[in-house]
Amino acid sequence: MFLHSSIQLILLALTHVAYSISLKGQIVELNGISFYLPPKVLGTFGFNDNPVVAKLTEPLYPITFIDTAGGNSSLDAIVAGYQSLDDVFNIGFLQVIFHNGHSNDGIQDFQTAKSKYGVEAILPYPVDASNPPLPPGPYFWSPASGIINAAYRLYPDEQGAFTQGLIPSGNGAYDVIPAAVPGAGSMTIGVPSRLYSTKDPAKPLAGVRLGVKDIFDVAGIKSSGGNRAYYQLSPPANETAPAIQKLIDAGAVLIGKMKTSQFANGEWATVDYHAPFNPRGDGYQDPGSSSSGPAVGVASYDWLDLAVGTDTGGSIRVPAGVNGVYGIRPSHDSALLKGIIPLSPEMDTVGMEYSSDCVMLLNSL
Repeated sequence: MFLHSSIQLILLALTHVAYSISLKGQIVELNGISFYLPPKVLGTFGFNDNPVVAKLTEPLYPITFIDTAGGNSSLDAIVAGYQSLDDVFNIGFLQVIFHNGHSNDGIQDFQTAKSKYGVEAILPYPVDASNPPLPPGPYFWSPASGIINAAYRLYPDEQGAFTQGLIPSGNGAYDVIPAAVPGAGSMTIGVPSRLYSTKDPAKPLAGVRLGVKDIFDVAGIKSSGGNRAYYQLSPPANETAPAIQKLIDAGAVLIGKMKTSQFANGEWATVDYHAPFNPRGDGYQDPGSSSSGPAVGVASYDWLDLAVGTDTGGSIRVPAGVNGVYGIRPSHDSALLKGIIPLSPEMDTVGMEYSSDCVMLLNSL
């Protein structure tokens, strides 16, 4: 009798075990390129009883939003402009076009567009209280649910410059991107369309893609400091380091944390995490330290614009020199050191690695 009662109690307890499930987005491939769709819903474009939409039978469509409110626009010119500015956009996103003009007259030669670019539908952008205007650019849309998601292009970190790829999770915090593309032990980094960002005086760095050395706090993310034990024992940061937050407030787009030698000290050979690969020469030259990840990333990838590191006794300058990029070590205390794993507070300085003119970036920092 006691055994029977015990089994009943155990079964009753099991039926009340709490669980939680959260969707982390999805990965799709378009024209041979992998994209990540974050779970955040940007809008809901429903078209009840629309005969054009009724013909769209696929569960998901790549779409492009274009701005035609100013009058007639040449689709050829728009496409050429998008391709010159953005590595996320490609012709495949023209399967469905949304526009904010008053009619399809906003796009010249609709029939030509259909035959030349494979456009299946051109639809008005349904602006209402639930659908604030979206920036121009590529997105993904489900006709059945009406849901619009952003498009993040996925890149393999073939040079081993990153420790984690990041995406915004809301309220200024970040998540590690839950996506991967084929690669031999490499991280996957997701980048949003550059067309989503518009520069203005308040955001001079709008659309600038940013990587940060893995000693800076990023809200919601753990730091490693180049040390596995430190990563395992440290909690996620509650807020982003002020030096990085200032760049984000100026419009920079944070895409990942980048490798450092242990605790920003010189390290030969690297132990806990393999050093990134210097892209110069035979690809096996010393990448320098300690801001090796930022220097290698900027030297290797045209999809990364700016990387922030620190310099105590040469940790920006040496990696910049050996990887062939610009490195700036500003005056000590020119940027706050709060939220950064210290090496020598009397000498630690926030600096940058960049592939061309740094004046605007330095002023923003």
